[in-house]
Amino acid sequence: MPKVTQAHRDRQMRKILTAAEECFAEDGFHNASMDQIIKTANMSSSTVYRYFPNGKESLIETISHSRFDPLISAISTWGTSKKTPTLSEALKTGLQSLWACDDFDSSAAAIVRSARLAIGAWAEAPRDRKLQENFISHIGRVDEELQQLIGKWQDNGTVTRRLTPLEISQIIRSNVMGIIAELAIHGEMNIETHLQRLCKLLSE
Repeated sequence: MPKVTQAHRDRQMRKILTAAEECFAEDGFHNASMDQIIKTANMSSSTVYRYFPNGKESLIETISHSRFDPLISAISTWGTSKKTPTLSEALKTGLQSLWACDDFDSSAAAIVRSARLAIGAWAEAPRDRKLQENFISHIGRVDEELQQLIGKWQDNGTVTRRLTPLEISQIIRSNVMGIIAELAIHGEMNIETHLQRLCKLLSE
């Protein structure tokens, strides 16, 4: 029997996660079933459960980490690096990291799917204690890392001091959630223009 490589396992896992994201974005976390996900992935149930033994719970947790961990890592790196990106650069790169895309325009369909996936997660959180706790934990880590970065922007005079780093972090978070909601509802939005306006409001 040929040896199964890590690259093969990674491809299989990515295929299952992509299928799960499609199902969750289309029908919501609560309504999407494992049978649906298995069919969309075009795999056997034994294969899917081999990678995700706890079914939907494992999938939801993995998807949550795959979205937030790169964002948190990026903000943390910026906060401790000698070369700090501008607010505009950080907002754009941060959203691209959250949505796992390289460009807003060419990835429009994937971004809308990500937005609907996020809306589904928000709707499911009150019903799923673990999902809610993970969501609160991720948001808390983003806020914590972002405040350090905002402090650097305030020190170099590019971001207003009229508000505290915590207040600015909360404004950024609320705006990002608004962008996600608008994308999920309307299916399109000029993200770059919105980010430019937000930067103007927060500039010194």
